[in-house]
Amino acid sequence: MTYVGDRLRDALRTPWWDYQPLTPLARRFLVILAGVTLVLQSLFRATNVGPESVASAVVTTSITLAVALFAWRPPVGTLVLILVALTAAVTGVTDTLLAGAVPIGIVAFSCSVPLTVGYAIAWAGWLVASIIRPGSGFQPLGGIVISIVGLLSLLIGLAIRQQYERAQKLTLQLEATEREVAEQLRHERDLIADELHDIVAHEITIVA
Repeated sequence: MTYVGDRLRDALRTPWWDYQPLTPLARRFLVILAGVTLVLQSLFRATNVGPESVASAVVTTSITLAVALFAWRPPVGTLVLILVALTAAVTGVTDTLLAGAVPIGIVAFSCSVPLTVGYAIAWAGWLVASIIRPGSGFQPLGGIVISIVGLLSLLIGLAIRQQYERAQKLTLQLEATEREVAEQLRHERDLIADELHDIVAHEITIVA
């Protein structure tokens, strides 16, 4: 319980704008994924004969662009996601709830606890508004499934972040140990050099 409390206090003391940068490989993958998603969305809208609301198209595109922002500034991407979730809750967009649930994991991995909680609350408000809105046609069973997806995404993101932080801590400990060993070796070499100097000086004195 103490360990959990310490972790929670450390997380709350972290500046809300602080973030964990993605690796170069993850950034490239994220940008490529966002680009492919935008192309597929455009093709779907061009070939879809059914009507699609402008609000739904804007929300879907905004979520994709917000995810792409995580390659550079995760807090900015999270703020965009929060704004999109609140806008979708107000305008009654319900068909992109699943798309909003998936980024919760990357938010939990890269952003601070306040931003993660902020987006989780905004997305949960969007989900609740979609369920209770009269005439929305959104089924509670679908809400349960989407909630499970969002929860799994959150847990996966937190687990990856914990492992990443543990690996960073082990790396720092290893570097500190290597520095300590190098310092001890240098100290031993200095002692040996001093002793050799004293022995040589003594022998020279005796010869003289």
